[in-house]
Amino acid sequence: MYQKIAKLACLFLSVVSVITYIMSADFMMAMGVVVGGITNILGFIYIIVMVNSLDFRKNVTAIVVAHYIVRYLIYIGIFTVSHFVGLNILTMLIGFLCINFGIIVYTKLDERRKIN
Repeated sequence: MYQKIAKLACLFLSVVSVITYIMSADFMMAMGVVVGGITNILGFIYIIVMVNSLDFRKNVTAIVVAHYIVRYLIYIGIFTVSHFVGLNILTMLIGFLCINFGIIVYTKLDERRKIN
């Protein structure tokens, strides 16, 4: 399931970055989409690894909150460095949404499959 979502996100990311490049004729705009998308896909994988490694005999809340904070600090670091390199924040956010779109599409497709 997670691999299918990641593949859908990569597909959307590819399409959106190509469309961005065609519409803007600016390589850095398209790279912003790619960097944002890859950042969120890596965050998605980080969540999966974290959830699968949880030990429910310990204080799970503290561990989850710590991972949440680390993940967002990583996002902030990547976005900050990318901005200073010259990537557009808005295009990075657009790319960042590709995984969300992949999750929504996968959920809808899976819903239809269960109904039939």
